[in-house]
Amino acid sequence: MKNADLKRFAKQNKSEIGVFALLVILFVGTALASDIFLTYQNISSICSGLSYYGIIVAGAGIVMIMGGLDLSQMSAMAMGVVLGGQVLLTEIPGAPVYAILLQIAVGTVCGLINGLIISYVKIPPMITTIGTQYIYRAIAFIVVGSQSFWIDNKVYKTMGFGSFLGIPILLWIMLVTFIIVALIMRYTQFGQNVYAIGSNEQAAKLSGINIIKTKITAYTLSGSLAGLAGVLWMAQLSASKPSAGQGQEMLPLAAVVIGGVALTGGKGKHIGIMFGIMLLMLLANTMTLMHLNTYLQQLCQGLILIIAVVAGIKKDRRQLDI
Repeated sequence: MKNADLKRFAKQNKSEIGVFALLVILFVGTALASDIFLTYQNISSICSGLSYYGIIVAGAGIVMIMGGLDLSQMSAMAMGVVLGGQVLLTEIPGAPVYAILLQIAVGTVCGLINGLIISYVKIPPMITTIGTQYIYRAIAFIVVGSQSFWIDNKVYKTMGFGSFLGIPILLWIMLVTFIIVALIMRYTQFGQNVYAIGSNEQAAKLSGINIIKTKITAYTLSGSLAGLAGVLWMAQLSASKPSAGQGQEMLPLAAVVIGGVALTGGKGKHIGIMFGIMLLMLLANTMTLMHLNTYLQQLCQGLILIIAVVAGIKKDRRQLDI
């Protein structure tokens, strides 16, 4: 690759390269500071947590590139976890298959509802998804109260604790999902429409793009991926409870923004989003190994999010000046 090509590549992927550099620095620093960090058990633990959060973030990225926002993903995931868990507890033939399909279907319906409200009722995405966040979480608690259920199912255990080529199956599922989503965003008409709407919705409408159809599809995909994430969450924790993901509602937003997606939409890549969630997961693990409390972890995540937003705003202003 020529110097000119390298410079062009670096300029086009500045955000992604920056996040990746931070990721490498944090990885090396933690490896030097902790003897536990590079153990198989610790790396496997990071990968397992990364798997379901990564899938949720992949869906959040679609919506935010479009200029939208979905704060209901964790609640949609919890609703699927509860209903899927109830199916598994029946132990009917084929229960794992039905549970997986139900969890994804629940997430899909939740996302579809968000898309319909935002597209037809014209309620802003933040207000809509905060409202549905409460609704979906409430339904999860109504179904089982505050009870938690132990899930002892062979299929879910294989997903949660099995590995292929030394890599956890959960991580394989997340990587394949991320690749599919990235390819959809880059090479399909839907993906191009999402970027066009995020860049300028009015111009996209004038160019003939079906705004309503694209928005509904984007939110539906976000919900479907939240449902799939719930499958991995339940497989990894061997539990079904309505509090799944509670308190982590802002994590997808943080990961997507840190990954280089503009808050106004139209910019960002899923490779950067991947680096963003990896950075947050690695940071949480590093701080745990350093015996720092959860509140300090949240403080650092908040600071990183603010820095990423400020950097993104400055970058957009420079581009506008040019």
